[in-house]
Amino acid sequence: MQGYIRPRNEKKTCWELSWYDGHKPNGKPDRKFKSFKGSEREAHKELRRILCEIDRGEYITPSDMTLTSYFEYWMESTRTSRSLLTNQEYDKIINKHICPALGKWKISQIKPLHIQDYYTYALRAKDDNGKGLSAQTVLHHHTLIHKALQDAVKWQIIARNPSDSVESPKVIRTEKAIYTKEQIKAFLETAKGTAYYLPILLCIATGMRRNEVLALWWSDYDAETGYIYLNRAFEQTKSGLIYKEPKTAKSRRAICLPPMIRKDIMVQKEQQKINLAKYGEKYHDSDLICTQANGKPITPQLMSNGFHRMLDKVKIGDKVGLPHTPFHNLRHTHATILFQEGIHPKIVQERLGHSNIATTLDIYSHMIPTMQKDAADKIDDFLS
Repeated sequence: MQGYIRPRNEKKTCWELSWYDGHKPNGKPDRKFKSFKGSEREAHKELRRILCEIDRGEYITPSDMTLTSYFEYWMESTRTSRSLLTNQEYDKIINKHICPALGKWKISQIKPLHIQDYYTYALRAKDDNGKGLSAQTVLHHHTLIHKALQDAVKWQIIARNPSDSVESPKVIRTEKAIYTKEQIKAFLETAKGTAYYLPILLCIATGMRRNEVLALWWSDYDAETGYIYLNRAFEQTKSGLIYKEPKTAKSRRAICLPPMIRKDIMVQKEQQKINLAKYGEKYHDSDLICTQANGKPITPQLMSNGFHRMLDKVKIGDKVGLPHTPFHNLRHTHATILFQEGIHPKIVQERLGHSNIATTLDIYSHMIPTMQKDAADKIDDFLS
């Protein structure tokens, strides 16, 4: 295949590259053009590169689509593959952060340096609360950008993904704040008699996520075996509360409940009957295990608010109140209890619903030194 170059200015620093790439639908030769800045030698080198890529079937005609236009197209084309809440979050990240910073560029012109500069800017930028974005937040932006541009490669809009060459923000894992046995007992005593007691107890006893516990139906519980089956989770969206599939395939799991929890579940069953008689026609029969007194679902936000209010009421000796942590830390408390009791990491993984054991070990790596010491002590006992 033959190509041509010609100067576009007198100084010969800007060139027009041209070549023929097959035929148009009307049968006429399809001539392509590209502008190039540099020396004549560099222009010839660029043309040879293009012709070689065409011969190998790797050349993609540069797109005039801006990144803003591409993200609009990408979101609409892939929207059904994600949950409603995820789409809302993606829309927010794209419209508030990515497009204002990178949207003016043509997708064919985006370079790794542009994306790297954006991450540097985003880490220093001011959000609504006047604080810079965290490394974890910017890492979410990186995941979104990489996925979107990888689809652009798959759809042959661009030849390669520029975010492959970008260093993503490093997130330093910190040890999760875990409540002690004394604090947990005092906390459960404070929560007793409220609608929040059972979901809190289930999270501590099973490691289920907040949105998974709140979405449990009575049909998910087998009273004979003591197993509870996780089949769905709640998602709180702008349009209301909806059910969704569990986070991963491994999240759809069966968990054996401790005998004490089984008794509390049956107490809840009887309490719902009492509430039904009390509220009559105003009672909302949702078939959920964890509900408000009137039968309505406990929304994730309502659960978190109630959780934090009760932390302030916990009394241990002369002290009132426990340190505030995210509700999700009850899940970490469950995992920590299991590791401290010597439960095999594979069982911990299954109860937490992690997709693989590496995820479990990565999150709870701080527990490994303790397990190593226990192993050494047991070998010492055996050899003594």
